[in-house]
Amino acid sequence: MSRYLRSEVSRFREFGEDVSRIKEIIEDLREQVPVDFDAKGIRGNSASSTSVGCAIFTAVGGEGEVMAQLEEVIEMLRKRGEIRESLFEIMVDKGTIERTDRAIKDYVIKSGIVRVPPGKAIQYFACDRGRGRGGSKVCHAVEMPLNEACVGSNTSSYQPWSFSKMLRGRAFDTSGLEGYVNYLEESKNEVIDGIKRSIEKRLSEADSLAVDDIHKWMESATDMSSDGGILVLTDGEGEPMFCPECIEKILDAFGERGSIRLQFPPIPRSVLSLDVLCTENLHKEHSFRDLMSLSGVEEELNELRANHMAPVHRTMMVQIENQRLLENLGPFIWIRS
Repeated sequence: MSRYLRSEVSRFREFGEDVSRIKEIIEDLREQVPVDFDAKGIRGNSASSTSVGCAIFTAVGGEGEVMAQLEEVIEMLRKRGEIRESLFEIMVDKGTIERTDRAIKDYVIKSGIVRVPPGKAIQYFACDRGRGRGGSKVCHAVEMPLNEACVGSNTSSYQPWSFSKMLRGRAFDTSGLEGYVNYLEESKNEVIDGIKRSIEKRLSEADSLAVDDIHKWMESATDMSSDGGILVLTDGEGEPMFCPECIEKILDAFGERGSIRLQFPPIPRSVLSLDVLCTENLHKEHSFRDLMSLSGVEEELNELRANHMAPVHRTMMVQIENQRLLENLGPFIWIRS
């Protein structure tokens, strides 16, 4: 694999890992319940307007030190509270506000992050869960592009104890994180498009790009030193399929012996249509629904690779429907990293 492709595959994997990580954070934040979740003010106001147990502080790159930005928004609330003291006493628990502020301060100090890089923002998600439920703590801190942090949007809808850089409520506003996920997904797609253009151009021009037949995929997946590669699908018919009984034997051998570097092809497209559902035409008791996809086989192999302390094997599948490539190289082209 060329240096460019190796670099782009690495970027693609990083974006994918970030997407999974941020989605997990979003789910975790949605499960957080502050101690004042059902709080109601003296006037019987709804909890949605009186709970302040979830706080999001956004530190912005290029606007000074993180701690200075935090102290600024805390001071802004203090001054606003002096003006509207009666409103605050009726509506919210100032102790909860102080505890989440303290949790963010402690986290910033321990993190050692003094400034946010220009063009970036860090969002700190703090929740006051009450004694016996974890107390007040920062659940997550996420760095993201400033444009995705939603700083300063919808300011007219904020309660008096919230600012664009410090939102408080009974639940976390995850719109910034959701926008970040969309940004990462778009970045992944851009990387895929670049990889496809590069591969198609080089293969069409008979470049020196090293490629293998599909049987080499299994050799890579059963090699402890390999971490995967790119599988090009040229016919638009989906990923390769394998006989489950053949795969069971391969899994047993791989699990017992480790690296076996077995060259083994999937079931050819031509015989699938004839209901020949085994590469070697040996196993005939299973149905088409029992066949294993390449991604399913890789998942099973990766569980065994983990037992042997081997790196995860990742196959990046890209669709390049190209009749010339299909005729010259077949429906599958394997490019090992």
